[in-house]
Amino acid sequence: MRRKTLTRHNFLLCFFTSLCLCVLSFASGCVPATVPPHLANTPGAPVVVADRLYDAGAFRAEVPDGWRVITSPADEATFVLFVSPGNCALIVLSVAPVEMPSPSSECDATAFATERREQALERVTVYAGMNAPTAARAAWLATFERVVSSIQ
Repeated sequence: MRRKTLTRHNFLLCFFTSLCLCVLSFASGCVPATVPPHLANTPGAPVVVADRLYDAGAFRAEVPDGWRVITSPADEATFVLFVSPGNCALIVLSVAPVEMPSPSSECDATAFATERREQALERVTVYAGMNAPTAARAAWLATFERVVSSIQ
């Protein structure tokens, strides 16, 4: 009697396994053979931010400690905006000249200093700009110069 139960159990196991394989093989035919157009052509340059290094392909630069990184929209020229803790200083790096944005209204400063630099690389010129409170200009300028010198 024990033998009969084992055989029945094996039959059910084999039947359900076969049924699952049939369903899976049928469902695999539903997967598209090609990549849909909206996934095949993602606009914009690839950007990598790792180990305090921003890499946009066209240029690379060091990200200051604790600063946020805001990348450009996919349909615009490549640029990056580094925003200081407290949102009072901004550094912009771009492959095209850009207008400097103003720091946040959260900042207590009444006057801002703007600095600009150009860094010629082999394939592109990187335009760098900084906008920071005038009162702490020396400290912000040191950070800006370090970022500009790290551009590759």
